[in-house]
Amino acid sequence: MRLGDRLSFPIQLPAWCMLACGLVASCALSFWADRREQREEQANFARRTEFRGAALQQGMTNAIDALQVVNRLFVINGNISRDQFHSFTQPLRARYPYIEAFVFQRLVSSEERPAFEARMGSRFPGFTIDDIVDGKRVVSGAKNRYRVVDYVEPMEQGQEAAFGLDASSLPSMDEVVRRADDSGQPTASDLSPLMMSGAQRGVRIVMAVYKSGAVLDDAAARRHAVVGYTMVVLRPGALVEKILAPSGSLGTAGLDIRVHAAASADQAELVYQVPGATTWNRGAWRPAWLLKHRQEPYSHRFDVAGREWRIDISAQPAPFFDSHADALLALLLGLLATFAGTAYLRSVALRAQRIHQLVAQRTEELERVNGSLVEYIKAGKLAEEALRQSRSKLRNLANHHERIKEDERKRIARDIHDDLGQDLIALRIDVSMMAEPPTSAAITRTRIDAAVGQIDLAIEAVRVIINNLRPATLDLGLHAAVEWQAMEFERRTGIVCEVDIDHDEFTLDDKHATALFRMVQESLANIIHHARASRVHIALRRTNDRLFMKIADDGVGLADDYHGKPNTFGLIGIQERIHALHGTFSTASAPGEGMTIMVSIPI
Repeated sequence: MRLGDRLSFPIQLPAWCMLACGLVASCALSFWADRREQREEQANFARRTEFRGAALQQGMTNAIDALQVVNRLFVINGNISRDQFHSFTQPLRARYPYIEAFVFQRLVSSEERPAFEARMGSRFPGFTIDDIVDGKRVVSGAKNRYRVVDYVEPMEQGQEAAFGLDASSLPSMDEVVRRADDSGQPTASDLSPLMMSGAQRGVRIVMAVYKSGAVLDDAAARRHAVVGYTMVVLRPGALVEKILAPSGSLGTAGLDIRVHAAASADQAELVYQVPGATTWNRGAWRPAWLLKHRQEPYSHRFDVAGREWRIDISAQPAPFFDSHADALLALLLGLLATFAGTAYLRSVALRAQRIHQLVAQRTEELERVNGSLVEYIKAGKLAEEALRQSRSKLRNLANHHERIKEDERKRIARDIHDDLGQDLIALRIDVSMMAEPPTSAAITRTRIDAAVGQIDLAIEAVRVIINNLRPATLDLGLHAAVEWQAMEFERRTGIVCEVDIDHDEFTLDDKHATALFRMVQESLANIIHHARASRVHIALRRTNDRLFMKIADDGVGLADDYHGKPNTFGLIGIQERIHALHGTFSTASAPGEGMTIMVSIPI
């Protein structure tokens, strides 16, 4: 056998290896690209669905808030005129066009009926309290009590058909009214046909109006104090469409959205579906592999005035070539690169024999250099790993602080909305009512007193929010702030918190005092979440030009590997605060023996 024949296979071996490795790498790259596309599609689908779910829930809350504002109008002002009811509800209907009507149902006893009908007849000739019997309107017979539809807005487009009806003649609403009486909260009905809109189905949300100043300690007291009911009539389909319309910026292509007025996906309770939503037909002419992996459908239940609603969003499968473009491109480029590399290696292999001897001569020198490089690279990797860990900790700590700030912003926004916002709305109602001509000085005095009371509530809400942001006691010094925080901690948790403070005079600037106070807050928060302690001891001492602080508890202590665990943000945050003050920080702990934090800063 000739020498060329013996060397033919070794010379071509790198080329064949390149071909095999290239094919494997191309397939792996294509698979990775396909997985990445699926993850991105899943993430995009999750963002779109969660955005719509949150928007729908917020829109429902706005509609219920509108009912509560109208209810508060009756509670604060007692009996209001029809013109006032019209003026107040008109802007709400403009803001929420999916509200079919605002209704006020007045409770009228059998003794009050003649006077009530006479009073109404003076404005509406021929007025009587009527029932609905077999779909026809007839004069109501003798009853102990009537739930009369007194105010309806708008009084047009068929809405006037409900005016003067005794709503108790419609037994479908009895259970809803009973729950509204007992709970004092907005209560929603089932999905049912709207009497005022023909075959259209809707939802009624009812809220009881109680006597002003009545004691509402229990359900019996609330039932006794009811004088009427405010109600909104909603068209759910229009409501959902109006709420989801602004979220169209993310697109609805490929989404199947269904909203049910029930906790289950009962077709009879379907109130909204994306128009034109279709499902791919996996027929015999379209193999299953031509369709991409379907996204997990999104299903969310939310409360609508005491009843569970449900939104289901699913993604329609797309054609293979539309959803795997990156994977196919990666496979094609990988194959081209593999064939080009194989051809190149084949040509290079032919030159390998000519340079083999030169390589052998340089090998010994390269081995010596390589030994040095290995040591250098090893040291560099150790330094790089240390730097990476440091950056990771700082990045995680920064993200943790951002989450804390966002949670605090949400809490402040919620406090402003729930307390200050509601008080300002009520104050606006009181002030708007002062513009009406007073009927007597007593009514004027009552309106002014109500406005002053709402102002006091708003001022108190502002004080609470400010105190939560930065305790006022911190302005009195670190001593007072720490003692106040300890009392609040003991009051909230029941854990005994002892404070031992050296009351020798020393002065701290706001930066140092705030940092130490936040350290105390963070330590107490860690004790609540992790320590399971029954007693905490806080000591504050000054020695010469340094201030020492110690926080000890008798809890479960720290595990041996606690400091090596990621996301131990509590201790890291405290350590960073003390480092910024050029101080020292240390801990002492053992499993089952509690934990002690010791801090020293120059003053």
